[in-house]
Amino acid sequence: MKRLTFLVLFFPLLISCTSREKSDLERRREQIHADRERAAKMEADRIQKSRNDSLAAIAWGDAIWGMTRNEVLKTKAFRNGKDYGYTIEMNEDRKQKTREIFRLKNLMSLRAYINDDCLSGIFLDSWGVKTRQFDELVTECISLKNNFYRLYGTPSKNNEVSFSGFDKDGNQLVAEYKTGNKTITIILQKKEYEYCYKVSIFPLTANRKSLSLSPWLEKFDSDSNRPDDVTIFSF
Repeated sequence: MKRLTFLVLFFPLLISCTSREKSDLERRREQIHADRERAAKMEADRIQKSRNDSLAAIAWGDAIWGMTRNEVLKTKAFRNGKDYGYTIEMNEDRKQKTREIFRLKNLMSLRAYINDDCLSGIFLDSWGVKTRQFDELVTECISLKNNFYRLYGTPSKNNEVSFSGFDKDGNQLVAEYKTGNKTITIILQKKEYEYCYKVSIFPLTANRKSLSLSPWLEKFDSDSNRPDDVTIFSF
């Protein structure tokens, strides 16, 4: 009888202790799991920030924000380009390669903008086309959007294109992307009976010192380090 009484009293205590031990063990496991998830997220955020900073530093191809005119002319993107003072036009062979890679049949001009001997902007312009070719321009804008989306994700502004979407100045915003130090804008323009698209790429700062580009400029110092294909690097 005494043994039975002992078991009746002891058994609930044993279950209670075992339950507490399991509960403590489960909490420790959950904490370890939470710590691992937090560490993994911090590492992913760090990698993403590093990638965004890298993309933001690149103007087009191997041309980096803050490069001097002479440095831009040495890049594969703008080598043998036409120097007009404030702008450097990409040579025709390179431009044709860009048309083919990005499916930009109507691309007319791709220029690097130089301000105070510092690469400060990139401009893409299409030929002016008639109304019957408007859909071609829309298709090319979608191709540009898809390429930018692949690199930068969802645009900060994204609009459906239509004939009635032009403002009083004849402009229609297609999309805008912002990443780190860089803003990319795609617009359609209407001038009388012609349409065209324009793409502008600007850094928020275009000063060599403020951009802190020395690691990037050193990376591309050697000609062997320059990529041959414009798709290797951000644009």
